[in-house]
Amino acid sequence: KYPSGNEHHVFIKSNAGSENAYTGHENTVYYFDVKSEVLTEALDRFSYFFKEPLMTEDLTERELTAVESEHAKNIQNDMWREYQLLKSLANPASSYSQFATGNKETLNKPGVREALFSFYKKYYSANLMFLCVYGKENLDILENLINQNFREIKNFDANGPDFSTPAYLPENLGQFLKVVPIKKIDK
Repeated sequence: KYPSGNEHHVFIKSNAGSENAYTGHENTVYYFDVKSEVLTEALDRFSYFFKEPLMTEDLTERELTAVESEHAKNIQNDMWREYQLLKSLANPASSYSQFATGNKETLNKPGVREALFSFYKKYYSANLMFLCVYGKENLDILENLINQNFREIKNFDANGPDFSTPAYLPENLGQFLKVVPIKKIDK
């Protein structure tokens, strides 16, 4: 329905809104805000990210560039460096031990788009998703908007990622680490 890769972004910006997303260890969060008068249209556009994701070559390349930029920004960030140090000491069998970000070199491999589709088909199931909508409309109207826009998201009873492997083994615990920061800070 919305074939342009930045149509949602342009719509949100032109209606006094903002948008962003982030991926944590256990979930990905997408969010936006917009003028209340256009909430209905904004929800319609937003829902298509999940019902009919584009994932074109151009959009994949643009996302890889964004990941590269974010990774480069984090290299000299003390918090990220400490975080990666802790991950490097984790149980290698745990998903927590994996590198937290990536860059074009590590991610731009043959089949990256196919891997994105595979991930989408594996985890983007209604039973693993939550949606929160806040608006000035009464709850019946908001519920109707949600049902109208998001009911087409398929529920194939997907299993979420398995986080049962312990992040740290006994031999990984009880260590004292000293970190030399980039910035002049003590903590």
